[in-house]
Amino acid sequence: MAITVVASVKAQSTDNNAVTTAAIDTTGATHLFAVISEQLTGGAAPTDSKGNTWAPGPTNVIQNPGVTSWYVKNPVVGTGHTFTGGGTTTFPSIYVIASSSTDTAENLDQSNNGASAGGTVQPGSVTPTVDDEIVFTGLAISNGPSPTIDSGFTLAQGAASTATSYGGGVAYLIQTTAAAANPTWTSTASGNLASVVATFKPAAAGAAVTPILMRQYRARKN
Repeated sequence: MAITVVASVKAQSTDNNAVTTAAIDTTGATHLFAVISEQLTGGAAPTDSKGNTWAPGPTNVIQNPGVTSWYVKNPVVGTGHTFTGGGTTTFPSIYVIASSSTDTAENLDQSNNGASAGGTVQPGSVTPTVDDEIVFTGLAISNGPSPTIDSGFTLAQGAASTATSYGGGVAYLIQTTAAAANPTWTSTASGNLASVVATFKPAAAGAAVTPILMRQYRARKN
């Protein structure tokens, strides 16, 4: 089965400190990907209401603002799922995508990062090693409106900067044939931009349906 996006959510701090998203339904997701935009003081991992443990994504960009990314393979999911990210007085915002039909045995495949002084930024080129991967990219902006992105990526969540949080976003591209990807994020205001990109492999063919088929087979035999 092809990778699909199950749900996404964002949240921006209203008091310069850590922020928690609204609840979403992540039922069916096999992978979580989160981006945190903030004034980095070490870049602590996010937490979530299902108690998942988050692994660091690609090399982070440490600046004002900086961007970190995190992921969970084979997570605990379900209704009422919230996510918390950011530190104390770091002006954070958080962006999360839940997706299905990823390879739950694999860590991230390819990654890169980039930064610029304003206007546009590219995270750097990545080429997935197999077909049908999902490519995630995240962004942090110091000021300006909600960003845009090109190269066929879908902007799942984006936010403008505010007085109490940096802006940013998360976007994705589900490839059918493995190819180089290096999208351009655009913010019309001047100021620092930071971006990361990471790719994840699809589940092996038949992996998701084999347990179901076995149960049906055993039921017929009994």
